[in-house]
Amino acid sequence: MEAAILDTGRSIQKTAFVAYGSLTMADKEMIVVVTSAENKCLYCIIAHSALHRIYSKQPELADQLSANWRTADIDNRQRAILEFALDLCHCRPLTEVYLVYFMECPDSVSKRYPSRKPDAA
Repeated sequence: MEAAILDTGRSIQKTAFVAYGSLTMADKEMIVVVTSAENKCLYCIIAHSALHRIYSKQPELADQLSANWRTADIDNRQRAILEFALDLCHCRPLTEVYLVYFMECPDSVSKRYPSRKPDAA
């Protein structure tokens, strides 16, 4: 049973990441670390934090992401990526306005989650 769950997770992860070629390996592991922390999966946090340390060459950042990504030393691009990933993680609805907002990745992305979404006026 657990092997089937892991295989399903790998399949979803591969599908999600292959389509977006502009994400580095460090970006991908950053996403997995933060979503694993959100889901409270200690095994995944440890495993993917180790990979993030290797790919990013920033061991402190991997620890910050595991503990509380909202206070981590990340740029606006990374913050937008993580906010988007967590919205997917929580199955929040994504509108076209919302997607355009994140595709543009403005410098004004709020550090306060989840109030950074634009009004759909």
